[in-house]
Amino acid sequence: MKKLFFISNVLILFLMVIPVHAQQTNRMSMISGKVLSADKKEGVVEFATVYLKGTSYGGTTNEEGIYHLNAPAGKYTLVVSAIGYQTAEQAVTLIKNSRLKLNVTLTPSVEQLDEVVVAGSMVNRVNKSAFNVVAVDTKKLFNTSLDLGHVLDKISGVKIREEGGVGSAAQINLNGFTGKHVKVFMDGVPLEGAGSSFQINNIPASLAKQVEVYKGVVPVDFGGDALEGAINIVTNTSSNTFVDASYSYGSFNTHKSNVSFGYTAKNGFTVQLNAYQNYSDNDYKVKTNDSNRGDSEEKWYRRFHDGYHNEAVIAKVGVVNKPWADRLLLGFTYSHEYAEIQNSNMMAIVFGGKHRKTEGLAPTLNYVKKNLLVKNLDLSVSARYDKTTTNNIDTVARTYYWTGEYINKETQGESNTTLSKFYGKTGSVVANLRYHFADRHYFSINNMYSDYVRKTDNLAANAGQNTAAYYMERYNKKNVLGFSYKRSSIN
Repeated sequence: MKKLFFISNVLILFLMVIPVHAQQTNRMSMISGKVLSADKKEGVVEFATVYLKGTSYGGTTNEEGIYHLNAPAGKYTLVVSAIGYQTAEQAVTLIKNSRLKLNVTLTPSVEQLDEVVVAGSMVNRVNKSAFNVVAVDTKKLFNTSLDLGHVLDKISGVKIREEGGVGSAAQINLNGFTGKHVKVFMDGVPLEGAGSSFQINNIPASLAKQVEVYKGVVPVDFGGDALEGAINIVTNTSSNTFVDASYSYGSFNTHKSNVSFGYTAKNGFTVQLNAYQNYSDNDYKVKTNDSNRGDSEEKWYRRFHDGYHNEAVIAKVGVVNKPWADRLLLGFTYSHEYAEIQNSNMMAIVFGGKHRKTEGLAPTLNYVKKNLLVKNLDLSVSARYDKTTTNNIDTVARTYYWTGEYINKETQGESNTTLSKFYGKTGSVVANLRYHFADRHYFSINNMYSDYVRKTDNLAANAGQNTAAYYMERYNKKNVLGFSYKRSSIN
């Protein structure tokens, strides 16, 4: 475990140093100014993307619409874009050791107001859309160790209930509905088969640039079968070079760290990396009686077998701003989880060796192309394939007490002896084709296909006690085809 923490911390320091060094070289000129909106009601445009075309020099505007860029002297094309506005381009010439001040005015674009996946600058517009939706900009939470579960818990109508400390099961309650009634998506793709390493209270806030909570009706763009709501985690797809890292230490020997890194070359080649880990001994005190000892009197005991740690690495590589693709990213995700099990559903029954291990692998694909073949025809395709293996292990021939002491027994297993393995394979493909015309009419076709397979093995000596239904493979295939038409009024 110490070696794991050492490696993760070295990785974070390495990723922090390399991009910073790269950004500090050869910067001899500056261009700055404000990004304004042609709509006087809006004023400035916050969090707009500003970059020099064909280079990795770029950034975003702050809350006052101000931007600053540093780059070598030369002739460039300045590109300014923001969701909800038409992209603006302007030729600029940077002179060595000088500063160019340039304000850029963007024209509002009706065609983008109904996008489902939106950036931080669109939070207010999403909140005012026809859907009952709340959008939360998480940019202000970067460089923190806050998880998305605690972010969602502050939203009206949303309650995140955790069963215990770090790594414990989390249940989403959305306007009174729980379980399968509420679906969780990442960039519009369902996370049903991603494993517990990606449950909502394990994902750091820095992984998302925005979180959208849909209450009730869910847009057809998701293609899912959420009955009473959905949560969409929008990750950072910026073509800029960036790095963000944080580490925290807390009670019960709790360690949390995460790092996000992105780099885009002049030719459009881009690479992104997100990594995070959570660890805790979870050795807090609980008040209970000890059934294993036959003690009916409730006392305060310290949890001694409730340690937890999980790690996840999300890597993406691809190209952006190409004639045949605005964005094409191939990704790979690896996750690992280890959880000790302290007690059964009844706290009085204590364990000291029972534990669970989970490992997950997931390749991903994301393709976006606007103006496909004809103007105003946009295509987006996202795919994800999750392969997870979960081991439940209970083979210790002991009976533990809440004091941490134990006695040996003749049979294996603290409850029911098990060396079970659950193999899960989940594939999801979401394709969306959208066409808009007359500046206010939108027609969309969306198709979501998912395929789920699960099988079980048990290598324990008493595995023969299980019925045939225990080992039966489970299959679930689902296809949802949706059509939608929207008409937007012009302010």
